[in-house]
Amino acid sequence: MNTTSNCYQKCYRVAILIAACCISGCAATAIQVPRMKPAEVNLGPVKRVAVMAIQGAGGEDVSDQLTQAILATGRYEVVDRQHLAQIVGEQEIGAQDETIAAKVGKVLGAAALIFGRVSNNKYDEGITFSTGTCRENKQDLPCTTYVRTGTHKVALSLKVVSSADAKYLASRSLQASKQASTKLTVLGPNTIDRRKLAEIHASIPSIDNVDDLKTQAIGDTVAVFMKAIAPYQVMVRVILYDEGKLPPTSQGVVAAKRGDWTMAVTSFQQAVALANDNKDMDDQTRARAIYNLGVALGYGGDYAHGIAEINRAYEVYAEETFLNEVTSLKQFMADDAKLKKQAEDAATVAPATN
Repeated sequence: MNTTSNCYQKCYRVAILIAACCISGCAATAIQVPRMKPAEVNLGPVKRVAVMAIQGAGGEDVSDQLTQAILATGRYEVVDRQHLAQIVGEQEIGAQDETIAAKVGKVLGAAALIFGRVSNNKYDEGITFSTGTCRENKQDLPCTTYVRTGTHKVALSLKVVSSADAKYLASRSLQASKQASTKLTVLGPNTIDRRKLAEIHASIPSIDNVDDLKTQAIGDTVAVFMKAIAPYQVMVRVILYDEGKLPPTSQGVVAAKRGDWTMAVTSFQQAVALANDNKDMDDQTRARAIYNLGVALGYGGDYAHGIAEINRAYEVYAEETFLNEVTSLKQFMADDAKLKKQAEDAATVAPATN
């Protein structure tokens, strides 16, 4: 799937939608709404996590960030390295043999062990140039811009193993890269004189946040991995319509922006009532008022009624936006069901490990 192409298509559709609204006297407003997504893997009653030594260059940095990320979820207790060493021995902490899971399980009970290996943790720099013209002394003169680009790449694999039976609970191969650049512009075309070129390259400002690039790249891989074992928040984009012919829609949109879906429902209900009372109201405006109500109901947690209202809006006047939101609300329902199941499983007591 071409993600960039899909993004352009969505942006194009939104642009057309907004242009149409400007002509018809409405304002299509896109707002960002926080939503919780379930963990990709249900760890069940596991409440303790042991981060084993991460093999490879930079493994300790990965281990540190991973430990902090796990603690930040508030869902798990992280077994400290000293305690872990007492259980399996300092040398075995770095082992990639999952059989040590049994040793941990006998002492800690149900726990998740995270093993990992860093396959790439490297920083590289390169210099490129582009030619153009620069304004100097009221003249356009040829000039060359040299860009120094530093890139830190990280590649690693992480796997989660159950201490109860040494089974794999999750496994991820992760990659990330971070870049920073500086530049220098000099008058004249690019020189082929090696000595002069070396002097120019040496004059390009150095990149002074190299360590930050490594930290950020590792952080990106850890953030992706954490989605596998803990619920996480995403921002969801939803379109609402501020219809000039129906003043309550403005109040509803404002309420939705601040996350007050109860107030938004009330305002949009008033807008729908006004639309129904006006026999001269066009179908598109009426449908968008009903759609707004469906969105507010759905995002407020009443998925069934929200979907029903949006489907009703589509019957009045068919718009692609309506169908997209029905799909979103159905996904919210599925996500909430998984979140509930994961919370229930996490609250159960794990069976004793032999």
